[in-house]
Amino acid sequence: MNVQDANFQDLLAAYYLGTPAQEAAEHLLKAIHGKANLQLTNLLRDYRDRQVYSDREIKLRAAVDRLLIFYDVMEVAALTEFIRPPDRTDFWKETESILENAQVRKYYVEYYPLNLPRLLLLRMKGRHITVEKDAYLLVSLFVQFLELDRRFMADLNDGVLLRMLDSFTIDGRGFDDMVALIERQQEFIQRILLPPDEREIVDKALHEFSLFMQFSFDLHDLLARMRACPLLQSEVWNHYNYWFGIIGEQLERGLGQALNKFLTWRPGKDNDEQAKEIQDYVTKARTVIKELTSPDFGKPVKELLMKIS
Repeated sequence: MNVQDANFQDLLAAYYLGTPAQEAAEHLLKAIHGKANLQLTNLLRDYRDRQVYSDREIKLRAAVDRLLIFYDVMEVAALTEFIRPPDRTDFWKETESILENAQVRKYYVEYYPLNLPRLLLLRMKGRHITVEKDAYLLVSLFVQFLELDRRFMADLNDGVLLRMLDSFTIDGRGFDDMVALIERQQEFIQRILLPPDEREIVDKALHEFSLFMQFSFDLHDLLARMRACPLLQSEVWNHYNYWFGIIGEQLERGLGQALNKFLTWRPGKDNDEQAKEIQDYVTKARTVIKELTSPDFGKPVKELLMKIS
């Protein structure tokens, strides 16, 4: 087994095998092969037109989202030649069957626009054979991306903060409740230090807020290191496009409100240094979020899709 094959197996183990992504693939393939078009149309509907209440449907749709996340990663892996190009093995044939299905395609192209699955499908059809050059640099950058993404998946993807930022309430609590708590300095300090088993919903959101800000700093730094590889930079940004692109204005506004609350804190007497540290952190954080929500990062992928679609 060569290095690219071993890398392929590692990605399968990390993102697919034994995960909801594999369950989604098996469910979709069964429906596609059985020509259950109405079933797929109902499952993959736009929730803004008709809400999703069934626990089974919620679970299946979440699994489909995990599958699309996996396909994102496989496109970036192919771009950097971390893995071999797609071939006609069973895995890739099944992937092509899923991504070119009309109902699935409507889900990831129209309802919840995701660009990397589109590029992966075009790659499998031989219409997108783009790779970035400088193999050593690319593999290094891709490994850094994987490390960051696995942290995102473990700490944030299934958490409460991102759902709150997406206008969801959980057990009657929403993002505004977390923002209000930040303003109460002493209570914030007490609750951020709670052990995991004692955290309520807002406490979990507070904990994830600090994790998300650190993730944003690290993503911003990684994208800066990818400046010489603009398509790779754009694909990595597109992997998080839902947060920084699709709801980018909403995310920037919400995080800005939360960050501003730290400026209301009153450091101890004569502690000008602490006050400056808070101001510097808020300024840096707002700058990072503003740059991450800029559409500029998305342009190379958008232009490529216009060229080859």
